Amino acid sequence: MPAKKNRRSERWTLAELKLLGKIPDSVLARRFRRTIKEVVAMRERRRIRLQTPPRRWTAREIRLLGHYADRELARRFRRPKNQVRDERLRLKIPPYQVHQGRSWHRAEDKLLGTARDKDIAGRLKRSLASVRARRAVLRIPGFPRYPAWTPAEIKLLGSAFDSDVALRVNRSGPAVRKQRLKLGIPAFRPMPNYTLWTAAEDKLVGTMPDDKLARRLGRSLHAVRQRRQKTLHLPPCEPKSVLWKREEDQLLRTHTNQEVTAILGCTRSRVKNRRHRLRIPTPRKGTILRRNAATTGEPESSERTLPNPT
Repeated sequence: MPAKKNRRSERWTLAELKLLGKIPDSVLARRFRRTIKEVVAMRERRRIRLQTPPRRWTAREIRLLGHYADRELARRFRRPKNQVRDERLRLKIPPYQVHQGRSWHRAEDKLLGTARDKDIAGRLKRSLASVRARRAVLRIPGFPRYPAWTPAEIKLLGSAFDSDVALRVNRSGPAVRKQRLKLGIPAFRPMPNYTLWTAAEDKLVGTMPDDKLARRLGRSLHAVRQRRQKTLHLPPCEPKSVLWKREEDQLLRTHTNQEVTAILGCTRSRVKNRRHRLRIPTPRKGTILRRNAATTGEPESSERTLPNPT
């Protein structure tokens, strides 16, 4: 007959009872085909190797702390594992390590904090975690991510635009602006009499040509144009559309856009749009030369002979 899988709830033999507490409970349960809970219950019922009540630590137990794993000492001392760990931490005893790491030398400790931990780890051939842990034990601050500002670099703040200063000191623009605001240095202004734009002036931008608005506000044409393009992102103010005459349309067939703009006194974009709408191609250079020759009586060749200085 096949053997039973387990002998649960069967009577304990004398051989089994003699082995209680002498071998691990798991080994005894596997050997006699019982459950571990059943073995533990029987051992506690017979009060064999029960968990000891709280007691004072002996000198022999304290000497073994850190020389073995906490789990092994808990088994030897018949104490809970957390009690062994708490006593070891209270006495500031490092935990037991199977593989002891390489000891740190004084020359290696001097390198900590002088560069990034990653670079120090590669130079000393150690792991990044060990370098960080050693620096934390010695309470050495980490290497700053960005170099400190020198007095010469601080003097440049506010003397030019932040982007120009960033190129000189080899830093980013936001970093320069942050340091300038931290020190309370005002931003660079190219013109000492520069005045800020008001909301009323911004409402007028784009409602009239830039040159007319510049004369009205008492500002330069460049300032008005930069305010409209870079800040407000507004298109230029075009004059009101005027109906094209037949004679003006004929100019598109015989003259270039630049010439038509000069003759009619309008913008080049208005001329380009009219030419595109009527699908009139731009006259070629040969056509313009023949037209000039017919009106002035000069030869069609665009090359003119220069007079002899002698």
